[in-house]
Amino acid sequence: MCCGTDSYRDWVATQYGESVNGVPDDCCKESVRGCGYNIFSNHDQLHTIYTDGCFDKLEGDLLENVTILGGIAIGIGFVQLVGVAFACCLGRSLKRQYETV
Repeated sequence: MCCGTDSYRDWVATQYGESVNGVPDDCCKESVRGCGYNIFSNHDQLHTIYTDGCFDKLEGDLLENVTILGGIAIGIGFVQLVGVAFACCLGRSLKRQYETV
């Protein structure tokens, strides 16, 4: 898991971080209400929160799954092309029927 964009220290400059002198409960390793309070002044408790940032984590997850995401994008593009081809065929068919009437 992760906390903040670059690290848990991103919360220092926020209104929330200033009011509780810490990080949100979502940054905690265990789900305990208020576990992130006073983290900035009590560095002995850093082991109770995730200190790594979420940006690097997200980037790593995307890079791990780039082939899957690419395959999905190509699949969606193929379905779109087939739809355009069928629409063109339908349009030509309707045009021929209109001309013969």
